[in-house]
Amino acid sequence: MGEADQGIYRKTFTVGKSHRLSENGVDPRRNILGEVVKRQHPALSGGASAFGLVNPTYLSKRKNDPIFNEMLSLNKIPEAPSPRMGDLDLRELPSSTGKTSAFDERNELIGTVQLGGLTLRERLTQLINSDRYKKYASMGPIEGDFEDPRYLMIQSTISAYRSRANYELQKTNPQIGELMKRSRVLQQQVSRGALSTVDASNILFQ
Repeated sequence: MGEADQGIYRKTFTVGKSHRLSENGVDPRRNILGEVVKRQHPALSGGASAFGLVNPTYLSKRKNDPIFNEMLSLNKIPEAPSPRMGDLDLRELPSSTGKTSAFDERNELIGTVQLGGLTLRERLTQLINSDRYKKYASMGPIEGDFEDPRYLMIQSTISAYRSRANYELQKTNPQIGELMKRSRVLQQQVSRGALSTVDASNILFQ
């Protein structure tokens, strides 16, 4: 990492300077599929919903979105992606272009990376239309403490794309890839008792 890059990362870590600002002032608002959205799902309008306060996680770019409609029918939507990657807070680090945060860059990748030739939206569309998924739908509500298999399938699919997005972020944003490698080495030293957590955090951005 060059001296200028080190200065950027130290500044964001020690001072908390945010790289959440884009050319329009803030990172674009994205849903859990990584899509930039402006429209809120009709079932979640009015300031509150069955899921609590309105959250960008539940926004859809479509007026009638079959994927979000399906999630709402299950009364459960997977949580928004964590802004952290290991010891890094991606909200406080710049994207590879420097125009938005690395958190936004990672969230965009969630929606654009492909697994088996399909994006996350395409994979979820394929899933909810599959015979296997529809078989569970025909069984009716799941009682007791058991998770609905349909929710688990949706959650597993989203998790796979998030993992791939984390991998791709480290390739497209080499500084983050380097910081992650350094973080893993430092964590090993912390585990062995050779470093304290505070010292490891300080060394990470040197």
